[in-house]
Amino acid sequence: MTDRLTLHLRIIDIVKRKYMQAAACRLWHQVQPGTNPQRGSALLEVTAALLILALLSPALISLFNAGNLYAVHAAHDIKALHSVQGVLEEIKATTESRHGVALGGGEHFIILEAERIDCSGLMIALISGAGEGQVRKITAFDTESKTAFVEPAWSAVPVQGSTNYVLLRDRSYRDHLQITACRTVNDTLTITVTYIDQRHAVSWEISLTADMPGW
Repeated sequence: MTDRLTLHLRIIDIVKRKYMQAAACRLWHQVQPGTNPQRGSALLEVTAALLILALLSPALISLFNAGNLYAVHAAHDIKALHSVQGVLEEIKATTESRHGVALGGGEHFIILEAERIDCSGLMIALISGAGEGQVRKITAFDTESKTAFVEPAWSAVPVQGSTNYVLLRDRSYRDHLQITACRTVNDTLTITVTYIDQRHAVSWEISLTADMPGW
């Protein structure tokens, strides 16, 4: 920042000196007999314009950078919104075998209630109860015991009869997702999908909700 300011001040100083030279040139033509008093005016006007531009350039550059930064954030917000919307639409279309109550769990596994088809490669979200909000990738699945093995390990282990889950297609932004559910007054389940970005100094999030009658 200091180097940029120093460079800018040097440019202003050069333009100011050019302006003074142009002004002196115009004055010389005005006082010399037999010369056109208008000569040197064009150079003076151009130099004055350059001086004004040099003075305004920091503000213009700052405005341009701010506009670019806003565009980047806006594009990121739109991408996150589309990601959340895609997850929510998939949840609304899930079959009964893809959600249920955990029958047990450990640091690296969860026993599913209904699924008997190999679900390796999917992601599993704990939507309520013990461990709520965690999303993990299923790395292996034992069809006999209905045990899904996950990575990384659970930060809070799923509990039998308490933890509710949903199985979804895995996504590259899995680590940014949080999926939760709660019962409303009329006993309708409300699902909330949230995209959380904590890569910057100030974290931000965007979320969408949907009612899931019949769950």
